[in-house]
Amino acid sequence: MRKTVIIGLGNILLRDEGVGSWIVQELQKRKLPPQVEVIDAGTTSPDALLSEGNIQKVVIVDALKGEGEPGALYRVPFNELLCKQDFPFSLHQFGLLHSLWFMPGCEEIVVMGVEPEEIGWGWGLSENIKKKLPEITDLILKEVNYAGNGV
Repeated sequence: MRKTVIIGLGNILLRDEGVGSWIVQELQKRKLPPQVEVIDAGTTSPDALLSEGNIQKVVIVDALKGEGEPGALYRVPFNELLCKQDFPFSLHQFGLLHSLWFMPGCEEIVVMGVEPEEIGWGWGLSENIKKKLPEITDLILKEVNYAGNGV
């Protein structure tokens, strides 16, 4: 069975910068189908975990500074991300991008970026992002369902 992998990135010691990790914790509370795997990569690259080759889709969740309101969710297809010369956000796992590019058999890679409100030293999400966390998590699960995984 081919699977979808959701990877949460971010530093939980920098407030909303850690949103990917906090979303993974929310996802782990939910009943997910067996073909959906959730990885909290934090600030490390999970590229070794992705080398098994039985992955249909990868969804990367990270903070993304755009022009929207705090908590806005951006969907960036991987091929668009690689075409940009200046990334509009800080994907600290540039090695991960290269690993994903060469991953055999993966049909789709997408970045789901959450507009942060507050990035700076501190524990936990800002109040606005914390309030929107269930809604953001639901939207990410809809993205997984988009891949035909029946969530």
